Amino acid sequence: MSSFSTLNTALTALNAQRQAIAITGQNLANVNTDGYTRQRVSMSAIPSSSPATLAHGASIASGGVVATSVERLGDTFLEMRLRQTTSSASALSEVGSAWSVLEKGLNEPADGLSKTLGAFFDAWQDLSNSPDSTPVRSVLLEQAGTLTSSLAEAYGTVEAQWETARAKADTTATAVNTAAAQVADLNRQITAITASGGAANELIDTRATLLTQLSGLVGAEAKDRADGTVDVMIGGNALVRGSASFEVEVRGTTDFSDVSGLSDPSSAADPVRLVWSADPARTIEVPGGALGGILEVVSADGPLASLAQTYNALAEDLASTAAGSINALHSSAYTASGAQGGAFFTLDGAEPDAPAVKRLTLAIASADGIAAAADGGGSGSKDGSVADAISQITTSTDLWSAAVAAIGVQSARAQSLAGTSEASRASAQEQLLAGTSVDESEETTNLIAYQRAFQAAARLTTVVDDLLDTLINRMAL
Repeated sequence: MSSFSTLNTALTALNAQRQAIAITGQNLANVNTDGYTRQRVSMSAIPSSSPATLAHGASIASGGVVATSVERLGDTFLEMRLRQTTSSASALSEVGSAWSVLEKGLNEPADGLSKTLGAFFDAWQDLSNSPDSTPVRSVLLEQAGTLTSSLAEAYGTVEAQWETARAKADTTATAVNTAAAQVADLNRQITAITASGGAANELIDTRATLLTQLSGLVGAEAKDRADGTVDVMIGGNALVRGSASFEVEVRGTTDFSDVSGLSDPSSAADPVRLVWSADPARTIEVPGGALGGILEVVSADGPLASLAQTYNALAEDLASTAAGSINALHSSAYTASGAQGGAFFTLDGAEPDAPAVKRLTLAIASADGIAAAADGGGSGSKDGSVADAISQITTSTDLWSAAVAAIGVQSARAQSLAGTSEASRASAQEQLLAGTSVDESEETTNLIAYQRAFQAAARLTTVVDDLLDTLINRMAL
């Protein structure tokens, strides 16, 4: 082995260790950068090109070392698991949050509709005990007005929550399109860099972050391609393919009445849905993500529409004319003046297509119109038997109690699923970070190792220089 070849070996070592030190410095510089994946320089020995000779026999390996590549120490399987758990956690979080807000909005049992219904029927009981009391009749009329306004207000609260979720669906679809366009652009840049022999690790990190974001937004799946690009799929269709992205949008009703007044949720004429912007007739089956959860919340059989349908059922029950109902009993009774009673509640027919809860009104104008007596003759204003019968009606309270109990159970279940799913997502993220994030202690140790290797290669250069100086300048002295 010649001294000059050894000098070349030292040079290759200096170059390789210098690159390793630079990459280690890059890792340390990004120790607090979100989404950064640590990198390592891969090195390979350079085989000797010296042929075997009679004097030396087989060739001596003296080619040195070369930095072959800069590897991104990511974990494809853990990244995939993080995207899957992020998709599920985001969807369940939206549903759980909607149930939580809805449940809190009921104000049960402290100051909710149960209390209002109870006060209304208690007022009928008070009237049965004091049928000739004008103040008691006035209180009953006031409680009836409070009940109708409370139902309308409760419906309005749910309607506002639905409209907020509906607007959020549009905003989320816009975020999906923005992220998809960025992934497509990164695919283009990564392809150009890798084709020229460069390393695009930082761009791959950025793309990985966007892919996780897309999973959280719309439950997207990523498929790696041989050319280094990634295809992003939603429900089996490409959101991103190579350097091209395809936009989506949310279509469907923006009127809560279209989904809240249905007796059959499957009959919704214009359901809220995700479609391709270029082909709105194609509905996208959203597998998860925040948008998947939002679409579930605003659907005709979602929690908000279901509660609104319960309010409508209450309104229809109060305005019912079936035997044994408030209206039927009140119509058969007599007022204090002996006049025949009529309907107590009515559904205003001015807007027949509007939800029942919005049309529920009082059919009597004053306390004098309240009928409590079974006979308009001899008993007169002293008879409160019909008022007593009305106070015993339980269909409305039973309907509402069952609805509140069901909401409590479903809300607890939704929030429990959301919490469990979030724990899985956090665990997946922790596992990924444990293997891919920068560890200062490890990088410092590597830096020292590369530094010592660089110093050794520099020392080898000095030794060879001394040998050559002796051979060239001193052997003839």
